[in-house]
Amino acid sequence: MPTPDATAPQAKGFRRAVSELDAKQAEAIMSPRFTGRQQSLIEDARKEREAAVAAEAAAASSQAGDPLEAVAFEEKEGKAVLNLLFSPRATKPSALSQAVKVFETFEAKIHHLESRPAQRPRVGGPHLEYFVRVEVPRGDLAALLSGVRQVSEDVRSPVEHKVPWFPRKVSDLDKCHHLVTKFDPDLDLDHPGFSDQVYRQRRKQIAEIAFQYRHGDPIPRVEYTAEEIATWKEVYTKLKGLYATHACGEHLEAFALLERFSGYREDNIPQLEDVSRFLKERTGFQLRPVAGLLSARDFLASLAFRVFQCTQYIRHASSPMHSPEPDCCHELLGHVPMLADRTFAQFSQDIGLASLGASDEEIEKLSTLYWFTVEFGLCKQNGEVKAYGAGLLSSYGELLVRPSPCPAPSGGVGHPWGTVQGGDRLSGEETAAWAHPTLSQALGGTEGEAGVTVPKEATEHQATVPSSPRGSVGSVTPLASRQHSLSEEPEIRAFDPEAAAVQPYQDQTYQSVYFVSESFSDAKDKLRWAWLLGRAPVVPPNWTRQAFLRS
Repeated sequence: MPTPDATAPQAKGFRRAVSELDAKQAEAIMSPRFTGRQQSLIEDARKEREAAVAAEAAAASSQAGDPLEAVAFEEKEGKAVLNLLFSPRATKPSALSQAVKVFETFEAKIHHLESRPAQRPRVGGPHLEYFVRVEVPRGDLAALLSGVRQVSEDVRSPVEHKVPWFPRKVSDLDKCHHLVTKFDPDLDLDHPGFSDQVYRQRRKQIAEIAFQYRHGDPIPRVEYTAEEIATWKEVYTKLKGLYATHACGEHLEAFALLERFSGYREDNIPQLEDVSRFLKERTGFQLRPVAGLLSARDFLASLAFRVFQCTQYIRHASSPMHSPEPDCCHELLGHVPMLADRTFAQFSQDIGLASLGASDEEIEKLSTLYWFTVEFGLCKQNGEVKAYGAGLLSSYGELLVRPSPCPAPSGGVGHPWGTVQGGDRLSGEETAAWAHPTLSQALGGTEGEAGVTVPKEATEHQATVPSSPRGSVGSVTPLASRQHSLSEEPEIRAFDPEAAAVQPYQDQTYQSVYFVSESFSDAKDKLRWAWLLGRAPVVPPNWTRQAFLRS
């Protein structure tokens, strides 16, 4: 006995309509098949652009009156997955139920169905349209589209604009664990611990804590060895002796509180759990253990939820004043005191928010800006240039060059820090740092954002940046190499974050350009990140620590 589907008059009509179409023409107006999401984000974007161009060309070549139009779809195991938008006909109020019957006829699987206000309402017609994401056998796609067009109108297949995955809630940070291993002691021949098997085994032991950690767990405590504490003591005492004259006021204030409440001492390496509790009470930031240098996207995304991914291991004892990668000296002495300042904490979260759903190019720009501010930023306080960047505050070698009063930029050529102590010239990181009149000016305050348009000439340059916004830190160049001097004075430019975001950077060479802010209002308007925050398709995390796509 024939099945009901085969004998239904409506089904026969659909099949007959499709059989009358020219097969070659139907194939020509279909867009190229999507092969699914590839690993490369850039490759995904290229394929989507090519598919959109092909769909437009096919639609232009189709003849008027065709029951099909070009659609974009993904093919998975013989199934076509596509999005459809359609409006009910004015004469058929039951268009939705009729469309659902069409989907049932072709055994289509509805993934999502919703009604929404019509984007193109008709006079006298219903101000409503339906969006459906449906999966149908590839061979029945043309027939299904023809059937939907018979019971509704304004049928179209909107192109899905994909954005890179990003965490929606703070617990999603458990998935943000992609490490950059080029500075790992197991792989980097120049790493001080490369030939030390005991150190490498110790690193693996501490890294396992981070691999096993999940959001909401207390951070496990590490029992540091006598050698590790001795390394910490050497770094701690030398840096603390320079903070009074080189660090910004916000760092000094927070550092004193950390010594009082969080176990900051020369003979004790603070535990991340204790420091995290201190930060959460002060600014809402929390620490999370990480096994090494995170990818730029994962690290910046964590900042959006006021979470700082922090290492627990310490640099090799043979090189206490130099580390090719972030370690707990860099995190605890450089980053943590600044994250205890409310203005700086908000600034850091803004950077993270801008990264959610951002393209690879935008992540690269954000990483560069992060490097030149949060890692190697300078500010002017009481007529002197002070350090607020963690890469400076955690490096004895970088702080050896004491900042002196900085003249206002005039657009000419000159050295913004005047004379340099000890006959040394500024390192590559210091000459690439941005000097700001005040810390609040550098961070842009807490008022509303102002839109900024990226100039065309700025987007035509490609920045050379580390694979992580943190890169190699802690006196990247050994002190011996700092005896080299530049043949020419660096150029001073007015501070422009758009230009800074694409400024080429080499972490092993000297920089030839400085960016200096001229006024509070100028720096605040430029550094509010509105040109990135306004683009990001993300609603900032609310009190539940969840982020959402903008509708």
